[in-house]
Amino acid sequence: MPISSSGQRRANKSRRVRAVSRSPTGQRGVALILVLLLAVTASAFVILQALNNRSSRETAQRLITVEALAQARRALLGYAVGYADGTHDLDKGPGRLPCPDRAGGSAQGVAEAVGADCRASNDEETGLLPFRTLGLTALTDGSGAPLWYAVSDNFRSLASGAINSDTPGTFTVDDTADVVAVIIAPGPPLPGQLRDSGSTYTAAAWLEGENASLGDNRYTRVNDANHNDTVMIITRAQLMVEVEKVVNKEVDRALASYRHDPDGDDDAAGIDPDCAAANPSCDDGLPWLAPRTASTFASVVGEGTTALAHLPLVELGKSFNANFTAVWSISGSGTITTGGGEPPVEICLRFNVCIQDFADSPPVGPPTPTPVSFSSPVLGTPSASWSQGSCIVDRDTKTPYALSLNCTNSVSFTVPGRNLRRLYRIELGGNTRLVAPTATARRLVEVRAIGTWPAGTPGRITIADFDGAKVIGFGKLEFTTLSGTNFIALLKVPFDLEVWSLAAPLDRHLSPGALPRWLSADQWQDKLLLRYAPSEAPGYSGASCQAAGTCLTLRMRHPGDAAATNVHGVRGVVIAAGPPLPATVLPAAPAQTRPSTDLRDYLEGINNTNATDVYERRDSSSSFNDQILPLSP
Repeated sequence: MPISSSGQRRANKSRRVRAVSRSPTGQRGVALILVLLLAVTASAFVILQALNNRSSRETAQRLITVEALAQARRALLGYAVGYADGTHDLDKGPGRLPCPDRAGGSAQGVAEAVGADCRASNDEETGLLPFRTLGLTALTDGSGAPLWYAVSDNFRSLASGAINSDTPGTFTVDDTADVVAVIIAPGPPLPGQLRDSGSTYTAAAWLEGENASLGDNRYTRVNDANHNDTVMIITRAQLMVEVEKVVNKEVDRALASYRHDPDGDDDAAGIDPDCAAANPSCDDGLPWLAPRTASTFASVVGEGTTALAHLPLVELGKSFNANFTAVWSISGSGTITTGGGEPPVEICLRFNVCIQDFADSPPVGPPTPTPVSFSSPVLGTPSASWSQGSCIVDRDTKTPYALSLNCTNSVSFTVPGRNLRRLYRIELGGNTRLVAPTATARRLVEVRAIGTWPAGTPGRITIADFDGAKVIGFGKLEFTTLSGTNFIALLKVPFDLEVWSLAAPLDRHLSPGALPRWLSADQWQDKLLLRYAPSEAPGYSGASCQAAGTCLTLRMRHPGDAAATNVHGVRGVVIAAGPPLPATVLPAAPAQTRPSTDLRDYLEGINNTNATDVYERRDSSSSFNDQILPLSP
């Protein structure tokens, strides 16, 4: 039935009444929901903002910590690389690290001296970072805690013992061995750690676990609820990459000074008086190299090789084999002293050519004099009658910087019933000259004096005669002047690269090719190998290094390179062998062991063969650690 208009109006009114009667309750419910949503949103925002702020703070603190550790590590490496800058003991080369700050009476941030407060094997390897010694301001981590530091006993500054690529680090950090130093950021204190003025140097108040246990050479990077130290390390391999660069450059500088003036007679303008104007570099050249079979820590005479070999060093004050020649004629000058039952006659002291009578020893009857003729120069070359001669080269303390020579050898001779031997010793201070190397002779130092002798310079000729092991007579001629036709010559004394022993700064004009004392004291000679291009061999007279086939090639390769880059025209290379590598990283080769005459125990890749004129330079890695430097022009 259709609804009337009046009925429709009543129905609409009824719905409005019901709608109006429900609205107060409905509105209150919606409002409550909106309030709850707003509260939840606000709480979530506050929590999220707090988490973000905490995360930002932790990130910032981590960045501060990492940068502080990296800055300390850079400073320590810089200290080690620059250690041989002349301010320390001349016997101590690069690679040494400062002792930690152990509150041994020094100011905070200053490394302790080696001794009572920095001694090996006495729980003293860990302390605060000596930031003042490193030239830094105080470094702290992101929590504000000062950095801690530990150094391997055998790498401590001024500690005894050589430091080179064969020197192992004594620390272990978790599974990483051969660690030289650790730098530790303590982080905020954990429960039980009391940090106040009385605990500044108490490791347990700042560090945890193995980092806080002293004297065991063990450290850890564990980071959990009970450990929050952040540890950065320096391994032996990482340290030696930088140190070997310093060693190579020192050798390169020495060889460059040698090559341009091996006899040390160029004037201030670089003009050599021995050379014609058309050939001003007539005697330039590099030294003969010493064979790898030679003794590595003593004076070693070069033997003309240009293949991979060692530096030929002359350590002042140390004896080495020398095939020298000595002649003299000194009449009327000097003072003679003799002694013994059968002293040498005066003529044999004044002249190297002489005759002297020696009593024989017949089976029966009285002895009779037997004349013995000494008619040849005194020789250092071994022969049927002469033994192997030896010399000592030194710097005369009375005549500043002057070289002094002390050469000795003995000759055997026989008279009936006796086995006699005459020992000669020729000692000359000053008046020396260098002789440049040639294709047939190494560099020499000689004395040639005729009629003149430097005032106040000592000269001495000593003779001692032996019958078996018994001294039967001795004599000595000492002189400080020569006149007229008097002369003395001591020739053919090898003098390659001098190990500088004076306290004065190293002078390579005075001694071209001189090397610092620490290079020998730290026993680097065994770790250094050199190779000349064919055109750079001593006395070479063919085409220059610019000609094809007369130079070396250096193959350069870096990570990510599609192919190696070849550098041609290389005069020579010096290679420092990195730390010995284990067999696990060497393809089809045993572990490297040293000392050795096998190149594979020192070098990797194509560098460990004598037959090549191509050498390889790569970034250091776990299987290749040769540090190679081309020689300067």
